[in-house]
Amino acid sequence: MAFLAALFTKGESSTVHHIRDLDTSEFAQFTKDHEDFLRMLERYSLLHIVDQNFNQIESFVKSVERPAGFNPSHVVTELNNRFMNYLSAGYALREHLGTWLKRDFPRDSEHVVRYPQVLTFMEKTSFEYAFVQDLRNFVQHCGFPIGVASLNQDIGGTTLRIGYYRDALLSLYKDWKKSHLCARTEKDFDLLNIVREAHNVTTKHFSGIIYLAYCRDLPAIDSRFTGFQKEAADIYPTAVARIVLSVRPSREGGKLSEDGGTVTWQDVPRDSFRLLGLRRSTFR
Repeated sequence: MAFLAALFTKGESSTVHHIRDLDTSEFAQFTKDHEDFLRMLERYSLLHIVDQNFNQIESFVKSVERPAGFNPSHVVTELNNRFMNYLSAGYALREHLGTWLKRDFPRDSEHVVRYPQVLTFMEKTSFEYAFVQDLRNFVQHCGFPIGVASLNQDIGGTTLRIGYYRDALLSLYKDWKKSHLCARTEKDFDLLNIVREAHNVTTKHFSGIIYLAYCRDLPAIDSRFTGFQKEAADIYPTAVARIVLSVRPSREGGKLSEDGGTVTWQDVPRDSFRLLGLRRSTFR
């Protein structure tokens, strides 16, 4: 029978302390909770990858804004490399999430029906998001356009700008259909500012889509996980909870420790919201 255990290190000894057995229904609930949580992690994984690629862009920008020497062509090349990864990750997020929704829910379900509607809403209400979608298609078919890197200094400090001229973009590629670039009155655009705003839109809406589809039971699941962790902490302050599935004692028998046999367990997630990249207060 599976049981709840506290895993902790005291002195030089690591111990798996038996807290209590889990009855059939409680173990079945944990198994379902664990499977559901792993699915949540998978569904959020591509959004996290998009965010990691965005952070790599910002990290490079910060390094350029504190230059020992500024080489515009080098800056554009290095940023294009990072933008390529970001655009690819964003496209994978859109496509894979659509596939997951169709696989996990009926075709006529609210989640499947509303998904393309939300994408259209994002494109119509955010020029920046729509521009990034068009830019991804441009890059796929034509490569990166030639941008102009410049450092601007004012009272607030040094700021990197990556400029693209509207007419040059239109002359190189005609299908700026989502952003309606031909109707824009601006003569040039700062790609960094566009990507920053588009990323805010991506983070907000895709996180919401995933949460509503997969995480409605997260508060209850997190509460049950937290209850297990509290029971472990009551045994020893630094202990973490584990659900022990099986134990094969050593020949000396008896003692449940790292040298007392083989223990097979499943982790009990700690702070589920944080692991998913969510703010707990946002979803109360």
